[in-house]
Amino acid sequence: MRPNDLDALNELLAILAEHPSPENDYVREHLEGVRFYMTGAMPYEMALNLKMAEEAVGALKDHDLKARIERFIEAQSRPV
Repeated sequence: MRPNDLDALNELLAILAEHPSPENDYVREHLEGVRFYMTGAMPYEMALNLKMAEEAVGALKDHDLKARIERFIEAQSRPV
């Protein structure tokens, strides 16, 4: 985990929660899983939730939020 990753994730989760919709809720569900595993020691489960969030993010209507989430997912997928 890189510095400020948890802060960035918490911010994205808050934005998704402020604008509930089926698409936002689905992405938020997977990112909440990422948050849970990010703070623990389960890298495979975190990777699975990142993959599922990446697949779900395409349905988001807010293009700016979609791009921010995609950048976050990409950053988490790179080696530290």
